[in-house]
Amino acid sequence: MADTTFELAKRCPATGCNQAGKEVAATPIPQGGRVHTFECQNERCTRHGERWIVQTNPDGSIPQRREGPKTFPKLNHFSASAQRAREELQILEIQSLHPNLTRREIIRILGG
Repeated sequence: MADTTFELAKRCPATGCNQAGKEVAATPIPQGGRVHTFECQNERCTRHGERWIVQTNPDGSIPQRREGPKTFPKLNHFSASAQRAREELQILEIQSLHPNLTRREIIRILGG
């Protein structure tokens, strides 16, 4: 059976850490519960500084997990939106180093 107590859920999910995280936010949700955000404070943990969320029902219990993926799949590194973002960062970097160049000139320099 899955952990359902709030005390267990606020522990760091990293293997071997298991220390309670520091609550950095608690946001109410329309269904009446709350979404708590925790951060690992253990400096020896591989996930130090990373955050995770725990949802609670209005009575403080933790909802049972439903079918489906527990996490969303990571975005493809080569997705079109990620590529556009990388190109935009390249343009901004060149603009900061060469303010006299126009955006169109920079795109031409980059081969676009």
